[in-house]
Amino acid sequence: RVPVLTWYNRASGAPICRSSQPHAGLTDKVMAEDEASLMHLRAATSRTNAGRLLADSFDDDGRGAPATPGKDDGDSDDDSATLEFLDIANIHGMQESFRVLREALGAPDEGDGVYRAVHDSRWLNHVSLLLRGAVAVADHSAGGDPVLVHCSDGWDRTAQVCGLAQFLLDPYCRTIDGFGVLVEKDWCAFGHMFRERGGFGSDPQQETGPIFLQFLDAVSQIMWQCPTACEFTEEFLEVLADAERSRWFANFLRDSDRDRARENSGSPRGPGRTPRGAARPRPEENDEAVSIWRVFAFQRDRFSNALYDRDGATALRPNASLQALRLRPSYLHAEDVSPEVAALRARIRALEAERAGDDDGFHDSDAGFHDARAPRSPQLE
Repeated sequence: RVPVLTWYNRASGAPICRSSQPHAGLTDKVMAEDEASLMHLRAATSRTNAGRLLADSFDDDGRGAPATPGKDDGDSDDDSATLEFLDIANIHGMQESFRVLREALGAPDEGDGVYRAVHDSRWLNHVSLLLRGAVAVADHSAGGDPVLVHCSDGWDRTAQVCGLAQFLLDPYCRTIDGFGVLVEKDWCAFGHMFRERGGFGSDPQQETGPIFLQFLDAVSQIMWQCPTACEFTEEFLEVLADAERSRWFANFLRDSDRDRARENSGSPRGPGRTPRGAARPRPEENDEAVSIWRVFAFQRDRFSNALYDRDGATALRPNASLQALRLRPSYLHAEDVSPEVAALRARIRALEAERAGDDDGFHDSDAGFHDARAPRSPQLE
């Protein structure tokens, strides 16, 4: 729960940090260590009169959580800190919203009934709140205020808001390579539980949630309003959404870098060879999965936006109102995809069939992939 720097705004000198919910202790006593860590945020900025934004991702139901040290809903001895609730629902609210939305999109067309069901899902309301939170964080950062974004555990709503704020502020994050760095850093390295949220964990009924998908949907909304701002296309996001669901790519198989390192450090099982006639395990069971970024490196031109303006606006400020958003069924309804995504799925199925009869296992060369790692952002060095 210690605040960690995730991005530094060189233009304003303000850091964006993230953490889980700062606690006040079992007896509701403010802990000096937590208070000191928040004071260090202000000390880290170059602006002498900078305030601090404490962006609490909780919704109304989460406001009974332990108070943030140095600031609460009422009075505070530290007037330099602004606590802003972003009102983003937790995974259970998102899970129910997504369930209702998927049912609406999958139902036979019955006129107004479909629109009513989509409205009742409140999916776009959630996306609107997410974008509003990201815009607030970006505005404070651009103004020179250090920001701490937090939620209960620090790997769901926190990842969404921090990732979107950087996407708005840093043009590098809007390139193909830079978006890969952003996902690897704020999602994979910070421990978003892809396995649990995808329904492959120990409690699939309680811990699932379309958190990463919702992040991609929010990015799509920004791209729709700013069509020349991104190097990549909508199909790029569709492939990422499909990659998370497919369980075929190493980036999204585990819940943390520690789990991924354990699997890659030479487990007793190891990738090995599968005896003839035995069922081939999925990649998550024997470490034969490849990185999704290899797919994009191999087919870069295919996912490049012809309208991309490399010298365009440095920072983006999209309209986050509900009226400015639109539904993008291809992310949310698995059967409604672009030809590019359909072709990639067909290729994955072909590779799976090849592997079933290949005693020597899977080789990257079979897929036409090559090693390619996204360069680090200058902002992160």
